Amino acid sequence: MFSTIKRKVSQSEIDITNKRSDIFSICFENFPIAVTLTNLDGNILFVNTAFGRLLGYDKSSAKDVNAADLYVVPSDRNILLDAIKKDGKIIDFVTSLKHKDGRVINVKLNTILLSDGKKDFLLMTAENTSRVKNLKKQLAETNKKFRFLYENSSDAIMRLSPPDWKFTAANKATLALFHVKDEKTFASLGPWELSPEYQPDGTLSSIKMKEMIQKAVEEGSSFFEWTHKRYNGENFFATVLLTRLERHEEIFLQAIVRDISQQKKEKELFQTFIKTTSEKVGTIIPLSGKKVLDNKISKECNTLGSFLTTIDTVIDVLKERTVELQKAERSMVSLIEDISEEKNRADEAKKQTEAIIMSSGDGVFVINNEGFVTLFNPAAEKMSGWRSSEVVGKKCCDTAQFFSSETEKEPNLIIKEALSSGEIKKIGPKAVLKRKNGEFLPIADCISPIKDAAGKVTGAVVVFSDASHEREIDLAKSEFVSLASHQLRTPISATSWFTEMLLTGEIGEINEKQKEYLEEINYSNRRMESMVSMLLNISRIEMGRVIIEPIPTNMGDFIDTALSHIALILEKKKISLEKKIQKDLPLENADQKLLSIVMDNLLSNAGNYTPDGGHITVSVSANKNDFIIEVSDDGIGIPKEDQPKMFSKLFRSDNAKEIDTSGTGIGLYMTKSIVESWNGTIRFESPVVKKIMADGKEKSVGTSFFVTIPLSGMIKKEGAMQLI
Repeated sequence: MFSTIKRKVSQSEIDITNKRSDIFSICFENFPIAVTLTNLDGNILFVNTAFGRLLGYDKSSAKDVNAADLYVVPSDRNILLDAIKKDGKIIDFVTSLKHKDGRVINVKLNTILLSDGKKDFLLMTAENTSRVKNLKKQLAETNKKFRFLYENSSDAIMRLSPPDWKFTAANKATLALFHVKDEKTFASLGPWELSPEYQPDGTLSSIKMKEMIQKAVEEGSSFFEWTHKRYNGENFFATVLLTRLERHEEIFLQAIVRDISQQKKEKELFQTFIKTTSEKVGTIIPLSGKKVLDNKISKECNTLGSFLTTIDTVIDVLKERTVELQKAERSMVSLIEDISEEKNRADEAKKQTEAIIMSSGDGVFVINNEGFVTLFNPAAEKMSGWRSSEVVGKKCCDTAQFFSSETEKEPNLIIKEALSSGEIKKIGPKAVLKRKNGEFLPIADCISPIKDAAGKVTGAVVVFSDASHEREIDLAKSEFVSLASHQLRTPISATSWFTEMLLTGEIGEINEKQKEYLEEINYSNRRMESMVSMLLNISRIEMGRVIIEPIPTNMGDFIDTALSHIALILEKKKISLEKKIQKDLPLENADQKLLSIVMDNLLSNAGNYTPDGGHITVSVSANKNDFIIEVSDDGIGIPKEDQPKMFSKLFRSDNAKEIDTSGTGIGLYMTKSIVESWNGTIRFESPVVKKIMADGKEKSVGTSFFVTIPLSGMIKKEGAMQLI
């Protein structure tokens, strides 16, 4: 009985927990600010709709992104994590995140550390702060306009502040209306001190004014007629509009006072004139004529009365309109206060950002869209040898010069690409910075474009670090691989030679079982020999020791030769082949050995990852700058999440591993390295075609690789070694 009751209670608690979870999910989903939940490794577990609006990732695509990859400045995340681990939270942390489309979004992060008892999580909100610049401009313009209206208004405008509700500010019209010489004198007075002791209805001015003030405080505004007294003691009639305003949680009143003494006199004069006219007429006109004239006068009075009534109505409407205008004015003041607070936060954010940049161990400099340097931090000074004063205000191509390699002639091409494309550009593995003394410093990191609220590129942030140590390690590693690979080739060649002698029967007859084993050994030997050759080639490329010997080449004939290398696999898998060669192509100066390695890699990949009965297209064309070789297939394609890593060393996508487990993951890395050695480019697109699958469903598949060779030809390069 007890266990049954306990189970019911537990289930009830689970139901309540689930309901609460649903409520929290709904709240977060509809929260206007971007919300995300991650673990400490950066894996994104939840994002709301506002997160998608801010950075372009929905719930599905966000899970494929690591939070660390969203930071424009990677060290910002480390700073944030250190602060959270210390204090459990971080408030108003200002940084820049990458939008899905490459834009840089300036944000303010608020993060707390959560735990379920087993694991820790980060709950984070992100607010876009890019609008701060626009708000600053609006603030300046609004403040200027508001101050102009206030100072030059024909209405007397003044401010009353608690707790004694005395005047604390007044414009020029106020001083003129009350005949007070300056604002300081006026600020020493209260409303009842500029009023007669009693109002026309017999109420003490001090009591009645406090009632009007209380009404304005409680209801937001109060409009009434009042008898005021000038500083010289002269009384005058006025209308008063009191409006409640708030600033930094402090309530105060704004008063607008208008002198209506003249209107009062004119109305009294008119009424006296009508009364006097009637009495005068009665004394000089007979009774019968008086009745006729009374009727006419009555009609005229009615007409004039209607006019006066209309005037009163207009005045009432103007009163209401004045109240509305004051409400609008109050909203304007609130807006100004909001903008002022936003400006203060923006200034603090700017100071924090500048402090981070100036204390960063990485070199950082900022340029505008014309290439002029606007900021140059101390780390950049140290690495480049240039002082900030020598660089800021000048074009970066004249001082801070970046090259993709020491052989590149035009500086800062990668910066120009980032500005023109609006995309983040990684600094290449051989990139260098030309220091002030002419020496080259190996560098790493990236260039990130700066965009305004409309998405227009307005400049770029260049972040770089000294990569000398890493390059030395890579060089040592490459030299070791080269030495090891070279030493391995000798025993592998010997093993291959002896195996082939056994297979041909030169040493003696062998039976079928022995032959089967020897063929397997020979196959494995060839694979090992191929892998060693590939490693040796990579090490030679990385050490920059590869010879480039271009000769005039007919690209059509060359492609025919390259296709013959995959003829067997095409026949075995019944893959159809289409060849497109542009007519009248000129001869190209190309190193046929290097080009063969590139084509063999691309064509063998196309053959291996295209299913039976598939299709491969190879085309060669030329534009005004380059030869373009395209290899396309309708194979398995490359998953989007793997595409940024496809040219990385030893990387293979999961769908490729399922088809061929023997791959090494260095083919495309080597291909890209070779192409870049002749100053060419390589890229790919995937998927490229839609295909009807066996289940009748349509699926996007296929990959196209594009390789360029300068139309001017490959440049001859002396070196120590050729590729195998």
